[in-house]
Amino acid sequence: MKFGMGLQLVLVATGGAVGAALRYLAGVLIPVGFGFPWATLAVNVIGCFSIGLIVGYFENELWYQNWGRYLIVIG
Repeated sequence: MKFGMGLQLVLVATGGAVGAALRYLAGVLIPVGFGFPWATLAVNVIGCFSIGLIVGYFENELWYQNWGRYLIVIG
């Protein structure tokens, strides 16, 4: 089952909002050292690693193909 573009957009926006909120929260909790946003770097590296694991493990799953990719990878 494929979702329409409207629902795909909502999934991408939701995933993006969660990522942005996590970067903000990490930035509040982890102090900036030497003028470099270490918290943002850490969240992005952890997120990329997690996305790689999720894609590798679930790429053949129906939920991932239908909506998971939009929420987790693109968002």
